[in-house]
Amino acid sequence: MRAAPASLVMTMLLAALPLIGPASGDPSDDLAGAPNSGATPDKDSDFNNIEIVDSALESKIALVRVGSRRGSNNLLAVFAGLNNKTDRRLQLEIETIYKDQAGNDLNTGSWIPITLPPHEQQDYRSAAISEAAVDFLIRVRRAHAAR
Repeated sequence: MRAAPASLVMTMLLAALPLIGPASGDPSDDLAGAPNSGATPDKDSDFNNIEIVDSALESKIALVRVGSRRGSNNLLAVFAGLNNKTDRRLQLEIETIYKDQAGNDLNTGSWIPITLPPHEQQDYRSAAISEAAVDFLIRVRRAHAAR
């Protein structure tokens, strides 16, 4: 059996790129399925959609990105990139509050534990359970000891 010519191999690799997705590592790329799945970016998402509850954390974590997109299922999916700027592991909790058009909370947030290793970045993702969600607030705090 003969090996495929290099140009054919390159064509096959290029044809597969849309299936693999972008190499950017942006978590918004896969929130609502594959590229071109009908997901649309939310242009109004910015760093105003995240709140650092504990002021002591402000010097310890960097917000890399915050955003949202409405998926093909018409549910709002959100993401945030957090970077640990310290030499120590950070134990955090994150919650997302989804809001309707009038600004009313649609849910009571559940605090989700997350560990940020020293000098590393992690992405947080969440999705609304109601199509009425049009806005959100991601809140970050230090993990509380078990009570």
